[in-house]
Amino acid sequence: MLPPRLPAAVMAALMICLCVTASTGTAAAAPPRSAPAVVSFPQRRIASVQRLAALGDSVPAGGACSCTPFPRRVAALIAARAGHGVITHNDAVGGLTTLLLLEQLRHDRGIRSDVAWASVVLVEVGANDISSRTCGLTVSCYSPAVRRVGTLLDAVVHQIKVLRGRRATAIVLIGYWNIWRDGAVARARGAAYVAASVALTKAVNVEIAASSRRNGVTYVDLWVPFRGTTDRDDTALLAADGDHPNARGHQVIAVAIARALARRILT
Repeated sequence: MLPPRLPAAVMAALMICLCVTASTGTAAAAPPRSAPAVVSFPQRRIASVQRLAALGDSVPAGGACSCTPFPRRVAALIAARAGHGVITHNDAVGGLTTLLLLEQLRHDRGIRSDVAWASVVLVEVGANDISSRTCGLTVSCYSPAVRRVGTLLDAVVHQIKVLRGRRATAIVLIGYWNIWRDGAVARARGAAYVAASVALTKAVNVEIAASSRRNGVTYVDLWVPFRGTTDRDDTALLAADGDHPNARGHQVIAVAIARALARRILT
C-alpha cells in the first residue's frame, strides 16, 4: 500500500489500463466456493442491485494475492441472494491516494460512468496517504496527513453522490486492519514499528469513520474482523508481504462488507 509518486503522464496511462473490468465489468453469478452462506439481505431491496463499483488502492485491487479480490466476493454474495448476476467494476489501483481517487472521480470518464451506474460503491483508500517515508516512526508528524484523509474522503463521497444523482445508492467507506505491514512481517521490524503502525491505523480509521458519519454513508471496520478485540495475530489473513490480505483475508473483508450492507442496503 506504499504510494508511488506518479507524474501526470504515468497516471493517465494507469487510468487507461486499470482493469479490464473497469470497462467491461465482471458478472458474478454465484459466490466463490469458499464463501459461507452467512449473509441474509432484504430480498425485495437486494433484487434491485445490478452493478457494484469498487474504488481505492491495492487492497480492493487484489494486490499481492493472485486471488479473487473482495469486491467480486461481495458482488457474489449479493448475487446469491438476489437471484441474478451483479456486474462488478473494480477500478481500484495499487498506490492510489485519496487525492488521486478524487481526481479520478472528477476527470476519468470510465470510472465516472462505472460509479454513475452502480447502486453499490465500495471505497477503501487512505493508507497510501500515510507513507512511512514521510516521517519515519514519528507518529505526531503524520497528523496533518491523517486529517487530510477525512477532508478528502468528504469530497470523494460528495462526488459519488453527484454522479449517482437521486438514484438509491449504498456507499461504503472501508477502514483498515493496518495501513502499513502487519502480523509477523511487522513484528520482525521491531516494537517501535508495530506501535507506530497501530497508532496511525487507528487514527486513519477514526477519520474514515467520521467521514462516513458526516456524509450519512456506511462505515465498515476491518480491525475487529482481522485482529479481534484482543489484538490477535492476523498473519494467517495476510499475503507474504504482510501488507495485503490473502484469499482468506479477502473473504473476511467481503463478509464484513456484506453484513454491513445487509443492515443498511440502499439507504
